[in-house]
Amino acid sequence: MSNKYRINKLCPVCGKQFLAKKDCKTRNQVYCSIKCYGKTLKGKKATGKQLECLKLGRVGFPSPFKGETRDKVFCEKISQGKKGVPFSDKHKDSLSKAKKGKPIKHFVDNKEEISRKLSEALKGKPQPNLRGDKHWNWQGGKTSVNAKGRNSLKIKIWKRAVMERDDFTCQMCGLRGGRLQAHHIKAFADHEELRADINNGVTLCVSCHSIVHGRPVGDRQAKNI
Repeated sequence: MSNKYRINKLCPVCGKQFLAKKDCKTRNQVYCSIKCYGKTLKGKKATGKQLECLKLGRVGFPSPFKGETRDKVFCEKISQGKKGVPFSDKHKDSLSKAKKGKPIKHFVDNKEEISRKLSEALKGKPQPNLRGDKHWNWQGGKTSVNAKGRNSLKIKIWKRAVMERDDFTCQMCGLRGGRLQAHHIKAFADHEELRADINNGVTLCVSCHSIVHGRPVGDRQAKNI
C-alpha cells in the first residue's frame, strides 16, 4: 500500500510487486532486490566506475567489526563457516609472499621457552606422524627387521621397566648408575615371544654385558668391573 514516502512498483525482472522509496534526484529504485539487479548486469560490460571500484576492493570501506572484540560464539561461527573450504592457489601465494622474510615476533622473542614447552609436552609420547616414510630422514626402509625390533618403542619401554625394577644396579658386579644396559636372559633373536617380557630381562653394566656375550672388555670397560 502506497504512502507519503513509499510507492508500489512492479519489478521488471521477477514481476513481483514491492514497496519502493519514492523517486528523487539521487534515487530511482527499479528492482525489488539486489539479486534481481544483478541478473540485469549479467553478460554486460562493466562501466569505468565499476571497474575502478573492483580494483580498489575494500579500500575506503573498513570492516564493520574493526576495533571491536569478537566474542567466542561469533568466532566459532566464522570458524565453522570456513571449515573444509580450501584456500585457492592465488590466496596461498599471497599469504606466502606476505609472510616471507618476516618471522613471527612471538616465536623469535620466546624461542627457548617455546622449545622447552614443546619438548616437555612430547616427552615419552609416540609420534606416528614422524615414523617410517613420514620422517624427514626416511631412506627407503633399509633398516633390518632385527634393528627395527631392537629400536622399537615396545623394547624401549621394556628396557626402562627392567632397569627400574633392578634399581638401576648391575646384577653381576653391583655397580649402581653409570652406563647400564638391559640384557635378554633368553636370546632376543631366538625367543620373539619373550622380547618384551620383564622377567626375561636383567640389568647389567657395559663391562658385564660384554663378558656375558663373550666379547672383549676394553680398558674403559674394565674400570667398571
